[in-house]
Formats: sequence, structure tokens, C-alpha cells
Amino acid sequence: MSSDDSDCSEDIPEVAECQRLCEKFAEITGTDEACAQFYLQDRKWSLEQSVHDFFEDRNNKGAVRVNDKKEAQVVVVVDGSNKGLAAAATAVLAESALCRNAGNSSQKRASTTSAEELNSGTKKTKTNLTFITWNIDGLNEKNLMLRTKAVCKAILNEQADIVFLQEIVPESAEYFLKHLTDYHCLFGNEVGYFVGTFLKKSTVSYKEFKIIDFTTRMMRNCLKVNAVYKNKNVVLFNSHLESTVEGADERKVQLKQMFKEVMACPADTTAIFAGDLNLRDKEVIVSWLVLSVWYCVIHNILYI
Repeated sequence: MSSDDSDCSEDIPEVAECQRLCEKFAEITGTDEACAQFYLQDRKWSLEQSVHDFFEDRNNKGAVRVNDKKEAQVVVVVDGSNKGLAAAATAVLAESALCRNAGNSSQKRASTTSAEELNSGTKKTKTNLTFITWNIDGLNEKNLMLRTKAVCKAILNEQADIVFLQEIVPESAEYFLKHLTDYHCLFGNEVGYFVGTFLKKSTVSYKEFKIIDFTTRMMRNCLKVNAVYKNKNVVLFNSHLESTVEGADERKVQLKQMFKEVMACPADTTAIFAGDLNLRDKEVIVSWLVLSVWYCVIHNILYI
């Protein structure tokens, strides 16, 4: 265990004490344990400091709306609130929305399945490819694991066949591997931050994958996967191109490199090139190369 790990673990009380502090915070503030964890975890589990900051946030144009059951529903943030509360708001909104959607989806699936089984004895199978691409902002450490859990829930709720994620960090990658057991989880690196391509095992298989290296100052690359969906060959390119205005020259070179990779795919193969491309309109020149690539990609996707 590293010294950093030791220092981090020393800041966390025993489980029973954490629970007691959360309950006490919720009682004093009239919120709930989820809200308590946001404040306590960021303040080394100091109850006094957490309660003080909670009321300070409310006075500083931040607020927690509480329902009739004395549970925090939504963190409301307006101009003037501190950044920590804004990050907490994003996480709470994502978590609560996903939980509601999961419940509604489960009920809907259960009722639909029951009706179908009664009428025909068979279940309806999904016919369309479900694809997600998402930069999950792993470099932002604020509420990282809560946001990682929300991403995981979104993938499972949508039952996505193919998922492209960018800005994954090792902590999130470990969580995905543990909880997305129905997916092949492939990553573009193991350190720093990187892309990840997830394939639903029941609908998508893969033959091989490789990393396409870029000339980059920002650890950027592309993860190429040769996959099969509905007995059709699909080549997946999950890429994170150079960021910022200063990275324009590298980004344009990387884009051209990816166009060549897509163009090199066999004519009977569908190519999907996506990710966080960071492109500005002026950087996408309408040339025969661009038109040919996108015609190839779109034309083949129509036949999946």
C-alpha cells in the first residue's frame, strides 16, 4: 500500500462511526444521508465543519430542497454558489434521475414481458443497435466514484450494445470491470486517463483490438476493435483527439490519421468512428476525403 493510500484511509472513520455521523448530519440539517456523505467525505468526516459549510452554502445562494419525508431531493445551485456544491448538485441529479428511470424501466419491462408471455409465450427481442459515446470527465476528482456509478447505471438502464467512453481513470476502470460483468471492457491504457470501449456480451463479440498511437502532448490515442454484431463485421474506432485551441495542429493531424484508418476498412465492413474529437467547425474541411469517409461510414451503418 502506498503512503497516499495510508493517508487516505486514516481520514476515514470506522463504518459504524461513518453511519453515525451521516445520521447526525441529516438530523441537524433536515436532509438525508446521501447529502451528508457529500459534505462529510470532502471534510475528512468533520461533523462540525460539514454542518457549518452546509448552512454557509445555503446562505451563499445554494440550497437543498427537502421533500415531505425530510429527504433531500435536489441540490439547487445558482450563480454565486461554490464549485463544490455545484459538483454535488450534478451528482445528485444524475443519481436520482437514474434511480427513477431504473425503477420505471423495471416496472415497464415487467408488465410488458408479462403481457407478451400471456399472449404469445415469447419475449420481444431488441432489433436496433444501441450506441453510447460519452466523455465522463474522469480528470475531475469531485464526486468521481458517484459519477462513475451513475455512468454504470446509465449503461445498464439503456442496455447499450456498444459504449465508447473517454477520460476514464484507473479508479473508474476498476469499478467498471467489477460491475459491468455483462460487457467486454477494453481500455486504451492503464495509467493516467484513457478511452474505453464496452461491448455487450450477449449481442457483440470481438476478434481483436489494438491501440492506434498519435503524435500527442496529452496522452491521446484511439482504441480500434474488430467486432461482430448480428453476424456482420464492425470496426470500432473510439478516439479522444487533442484538446484546446493550442492543440489544433495536432488535432487535425490526428483526424486525418483516423480518416485513413476508416478508409482502409474492407468495403463489406461497417466502420464506426466516434468519441471526443474536440473539433472546431473550421477544422473540418469539406474535401473529397471527408466526404468519402462519411459516405462510407453512414452508408454501411444503414445496413446494420
